[in-house]
Amino acid sequence: MSLTDNQIFELNIYGKLLTGDETELELAKLQRIKYLKNKFRPNLEAIIGDTPDNVADTVRTIIMGMAIAFGIETDQALINGYNSYIASMYEGYGGGASVLSVIAGTSAGLQQEVVSSYFIAKNMIENSNDIDYINRVDLYGVVSETNI
Repeated sequence: MSLTDNQIFELNIYGKLLTGDETELELAKLQRIKYLKNKFRPNLEAIIGDTPDNVADTVRTIIMGMAIAFGIETDQALINGYNSYIASMYEGYGGGASVLSVIAGTSAGLQQEVVSSYFIAKNMIENSNDIDYINRVDLYGVVSETNI
């Protein structure tokens, strides 16, 4: 399925395809949340390399590991290949201490840019019924005097 120009616009502005039943308040909330996501992403990318390719590769790796763990993937050659990949990556990343150090750094970036910034603002937006207020909410829960 190919997206129409209008659907691409909706994804860019609201972060999802609209049903057409959204109220002005709901649209304001969606738009502000999408704006804040776009605002924090460059900071997160600078800290942890949060790019679509990295995320997709991580998801693939997790899915393959879970498929093996759940017994969905039973081909021993594929399992051995996956195990070799994990062992190689683990060693390549410097082993446990090095991996844990990176996880801690990633966690700090996520905490700073997502949890302590974006999710606080998103919660404020979702709990408000005032469009003007919603349009003034910024990252870290800062509410400006004017719409930004």
